[in-house]
Amino acid sequence: MKKVSLGICLIALVMFFGLVGSPSYASTEGLLTNKQMETGNFSGYDFVPSGEVTTDVTDGDDNTFYHYYTYGTGNYALTYTFSNETTISAYKLLGGKNIIIRFMDSAGQEISRVYPPVNDGTITTITPVEDVKEVNVYTSTSLYEMDLFEVNLYNDSQTAVPEHPTSLNATVEDTSVLLSWDSVNGADTYTVKRSEISGGPYTTVSESVYGTSYEDSVGLINGKTYYYVVVAVNDSGESENSNEATATILVTETTRALLVVTMENGIEKEYDLTIGEVQNFISWYEGNSSESGTALYTITKDYNHGPFLSRKDYLVFDKIVMFEVNEYISQ
Repeated sequence: MKKVSLGICLIALVMFFGLVGSPSYASTEGLLTNKQMETGNFSGYDFVPSGEVTTDVTDGDDNTFYHYYTYGTGNYALTYTFSNETTISAYKLLGGKNIIIRFMDSAGQEISRVYPPVNDGTITTITPVEDVKEVNVYTSTSLYEMDLFEVNLYNDSQTAVPEHPTSLNATVEDTSVLLSWDSVNGADTYTVKRSEISGGPYTTVSESVYGTSYEDSVGLINGKTYYYVVVAVNDSGESENSNEATATILVTETTRALLVVTMENGIEKEYDLTIGEVQNFISWYEGNSSESGTALYTITKDYNHGPFLSRKDYLVFDKIVMFEVNEYISQ
């Protein structure tokens, strides 16, 4: 249905409200959704109703509109009175030209105005306006006619879906990937996702991550490249993906060995050593065989210290029956 008309009121500009972003709201339903707005004009400072109402700018239908006209006794203003005082923190405007949104308190006094630079239907946040009882939407243009398709207002109770995380960074440490990102206002938790293909599809690695870092160490394969994104989550839903961060697992392989020494009393002593440590033991043993070595060889155990500062075994050359070296690859 077409709208009744609106026109122009030349009211001095008082102040601009700073726009602070355009977040995605949980729902397009706002404080004015499907509400009847009175049409009319102004007599000086006061709104004068025409006796007609319209929902064409609050019905969520971009094809219906309210027709403003400023000539004669034309209607160039819309107004709505809330049942209780409320706080306004965002607006949406589609169409119109030089529109002014004026906020009034319960005493009929102006609190402030917004001169929306955005009229493309984007939900745009403003510095919150408290104790609003009435809102006037009118034009300051000298055009005779124009169409306003949609107007709506929002407050903090209509929680916004959080913005996507930024500055996601991935660092490889041994066989793990350390992720970090910037904090997002309004996010309760974060979800970490990864893929083996740039751009996804991504598989969830972990949900309900608190804080802005995460260590991924499950199921990673040496030599593979992984692609990560993070989303911010609150009660209204999850954000879009963060920037993609890349990590390639490249673990250096080293050769180690299990040295098994059999003593003359039948006891076997087993040591997990680097190849260099094994070579040192063999050199000591061979030196003793040629009667040029020391009687004892010391092996320091760098595992299972328990309450001790260090643990060492002292092997006596003439008590050794044999030894065995079992090499393996360590990552």
